[in-house]
Order: sequence, then C-alpha cells, then structure tokens
Amino acid sequence: MHHLDENQLNINKLRILCLDRTGNDIEVNIDQNESKTGPKKANKLVCHICGTVITTQHQRTSVMGRQVHSKINPAGFAYHFTCYTHAPGCLVAGEPSLDHTWFSGYTWQIASCKQCLEHLGWYFCGDTKFFGLIQGRVIEQDVD
Repeated sequence: MHHLDENQLNINKLRILCLDRTGNDIEVNIDQNESKTGPKKANKLVCHICGTVITTQHQRTSVMGRQVHSKINPAGFAYHFTCYTHAPGCLVAGEPSLDHTWFSGYTWQIASCKQCLEHLGWYFCGDTKFFGLIQGRVIEQDVD
C-alpha cells in the first residue's frame, strides 16, 4: 500500500489505494467534501519544481468510473495519478502510443511542465481526451 504524508492528502476526499497482483487499482473513497464553513474553494495545481500553474481542481474528471488511478508500468514503477480534462500548463510530447497503455483503446503521450519540462504525467486520447497527472508532482496552491 502507498503511504501519503500530510502534505499529499487531498482535503476534499480521503482515498485508500491498493494494487492487486495484475496492477489493477482498487479505490475506496471516504467523502469529506463539506465542512461547517461549506465546500472548499477550488485550488490551482502547480508544478512541484517551478510553481507553474498546470490546471485547477475544477478540471478533475472521471475516467472509467474514477478520478484517481494507480497503475504499474512495465518497468515495475507504481504511479498514482488524478485525471483532468484540461491542463494548459502541460507540454505534450512524443508520438501517440498504444504500447502498454493503461486504458484500452487510448493512446498516451508524455505530459511535462511547459516551463521546467518536469515529467508530470500523461495525455490520453481515446473515446475522450484527458491528462493523468501524477500525485505529488502537481501540488495544490490556494486561490488568492
């Protein structure tokens, strides 16, 4: 199981992520969306290296029934990522590929920060288009 420190926890929802033996993800959501003061404001998500604005929480989207996925690449590295409809702070590079895709019928390309070129996740294109941004590589910044 992947352990998150307090800085990586999403305040809106607590997620428990586990991987089964085939690399498929299992997700349990515990909704903590409303507080006594009302819903939390949408925050900007910025690159953890240079602070460039990548997207906002308003751009979160569900893909195959969930917003957060955990997958293992062929080299054995586990990634926990959240799906976003738009990420204008990303630069998409490389040829679209179906090799080792995590979403059947979807091509993928590398998505990097347009300012510092840090690898932030992937751009997927299939029935829909979305960004899968790696948790911890994009971080929340309060709206002013």
